[in-house]
Amino acid sequence: MRQNPLFDATQARVTRAQRIARIRDATGLDLTGRHDDARVTPEHLPEAHSPRLPAQRDLLRALIDSDRPRVADLLTRPEVLGSVHWQVIGTVDDAFDIVADWFDAGAIDGFVALPGGSWDCVDRVLGGLIPRLARAGLFRAAYQGDTLAHHLEG
Repeated sequence: MRQNPLFDATQARVTRAQRIARIRDATGLDLTGRHDDARVTPEHLPEAHSPRLPAQRDLLRALIDSDRPRVADLLTRPEVLGSVHWQVIGTVDDAFDIVADWFDAGAIDGFVALPGGSWDCVDRVLGGLIPRLARAGLFRAAYQGDTLAHHLEG
């Protein structure tokens, strides 16, 4: 997985113990005491686990099944550190290209932009990405009213 210094910096506050707890809560797998170089395979996952967020369990199970990541790599995944929702980790150009490609392919008809962790991220999303998407017709730039109800109608 490509590393991103801004993402890494904003996620540095999440301790190893918290990362392990998130994986345990999502999948039932306890990585406490496992060496960073050890591989995590589907055989390590408990048969049945009913997490609070089934989507996160399914996402992590699929990741473990396809990649068989090292413990160290799994602990740095965005799915562990942040949201289980689709995330773009990269530059404004990366985010624009991905959103545009998905839109052009009919894979999305909208999205929620949640800048992650720092004011720099907020500036990049609100000052860079959103205006660029609006210029490309991929983000609404005009509204019909001055209330939320009017905005949702248009």
